[in-house]
Amino acid sequence: MHAALEAEFPPVGGLLADALTYSDMTTTPDGRTTDVEDRLAEILERYEAGSVVFESISEASPRIVDAAHRISELIGAQR
Repeated sequence: MHAALEAEFPPVGGLLADALTYSDMTTTPDGRTTDVEDRLAEILERYEAGSVVFESISEASPRIVDAAHRISELIGAQR
């Protein structure tokens, strides 16, 4: 299945991936602005330890935070 999904939706990287991560992780489910750390905590509160979402988010958290901070720095530099 991985190969089929990758063929249909090629992975992106770099600033585009960081910007998508930033957009997703600095917005709450109801559209309010939040910081990435609070968003991650909110996600982990909704899912049980051991669930695929909980484990994936837990493992990816450092990379998610780094991506969001890179974009925050770029936004700050543009102001």
